[in-house]
Amino acid sequence: MKTHVISVENHDDYISINDKIIWAKSPRILLVWPDHGRVRMLMSDLILIIRKAESVGSQIAVVCDESDIVDLCKQVNVSVFSSIPEAQKHAWRRPKKTRRLIRRSLASGNDTRLTELEKLKQKDIWLLPNWLRIFVFLLSLISVFSLIALFIPSAEIILEPKTIPQQINISIWANPNVQTVNLSGAVPIKKIPIVVQGSIIQKSTGVERVPTQFATGIVEFRNLTNRKIEIPTGTVVRTIGDELVRFVTTKASSLEAGIDTKISVPVTAINAGADGNVQANQIQAIEGEIGGNVVVNNPTALSGGVETKVTAPSTLDYEQARIKLLDQLNNEVKDEFLQEDQSDLFLLLDELTKLDEVLIEKLNPEVGIPSDQFELTMEVRYLVSYLSLTDIRSISTQSLITNLDSGFSLLPETLIIQQEGTPQINSNTEEVQVDITVYQQAIQVIPENEILDQITGQSIDSAAENLAKKFESVTINIQPGFVKRLPLLAFRIKVGIDENGS
Repeated sequence: MKTHVISVENHDDYISINDKIIWAKSPRILLVWPDHGRVRMLMSDLILIIRKAESVGSQIAVVCDESDIVDLCKQVNVSVFSSIPEAQKHAWRRPKKTRRLIRRSLASGNDTRLTELEKLKQKDIWLLPNWLRIFVFLLSLISVFSLIALFIPSAEIILEPKTIPQQINISIWANPNVQTVNLSGAVPIKKIPIVVQGSIIQKSTGVERVPTQFATGIVEFRNLTNRKIEIPTGTVVRTIGDELVRFVTTKASSLEAGIDTKISVPVTAINAGADGNVQANQIQAIEGEIGGNVVVNNPTALSGGVETKVTAPSTLDYEQARIKLLDQLNNEVKDEFLQEDQSDLFLLLDELTKLDEVLIEKLNPEVGIPSDQFELTMEVRYLVSYLSLTDIRSISTQSLITNLDSGFSLLPETLIIQQEGTPQINSNTEEVQVDITVYQQAIQVIPENEILDQITGQSIDSAAENLAKKFESVTINIQPGFVKRLPLLAFRIKVGIDENGS
């Protein structure tokens, strides 16, 4: 078992030794007396040390060779050893009970300090005469019954408040420039963006000419030099003027040496269509390296270029389709808006719903591309205008409060707003005017503190009579039932509302 060793110094007394015992925190405590010098110790000191050890759950033993200390320890049955190793090897005796030691010490009268302490404990503290004790006892009974009379009775008062209907007519006017609700009837127009998309397919009504055949003919090259000129296949010749028409040779040729030698070469228009049908003497330019040594001309007209008429979407086709598609999307905006949470919607202003921005617009095919039909796809954003139910409730409540009787408050769950007639909407100025009728119940306010001040301590009948003058009905329940008056303490009275009645 763990043993804590405490070295006792010459200057120690039972107080300092007890402090060391408190800090020891061990089941066994060994007090070791000093080898030199003396420690003064009385029976009362040793008893107090034993008591302190017992209070912290420890057992004590002593290592000492002083005869007076050894004798004291034997009297209280505390083990005494000659050395620390001996104390750790042998079993320790349990000290005698401290109460028995105190009685024995008192009987001997040797320890005056212990005698005075014990006598003070045993001294009778009731020094009052008998008649005063009886008076104090009766006074205590009266106090107890007084407290019972104050705190035990409790009362519950159930009141049914009066209710009165409230009604008011309000002319609402709204426009986007109004920012907040005010009592003059102005409310803001709310706007929410809604994105919709759709497409439309229609027949093409435009007509386009599509080149289908190439113009052909003969051109004549004339040599301007004294050397032979080679004219390869694919040599480009063209007309002159604002609108150039190009042709290519379809056969390689050789222009003999000598000034003004000539050769005729077949050509074909580079682009199909009627533009290649040029008159005689219109082709006069050569593109390429030989252009400075040779001149060209078409002695006869070129022909054979043909264009075929086909249908294709025109600009007008797409403009008309755009109008039709936007009209369809405008109708879809309302359905899209109503599919969202509309708990705050009071009035949807269809006339003020406007196109805000075209986000995507696709033409398939483009204008002028041959096709019997075309498709227009659009994604657009609209601004949907409406009047907020929150704003209408706010202005309705404010208007009712200004006309409310004193001592009443509005019941929020009874608010009813009814639109009167058709709203007047100006699409140009975006101003809206609408008339509404507002209905709401007002309930009597119950001033609990004021009621308690008036009825505390009154009889049940008197309190009920006074309260009946102000409220629809009054019910008073008091506990215990034999008490005929309301409690004197206000906190013992509970005031409630008859919700079923109101």
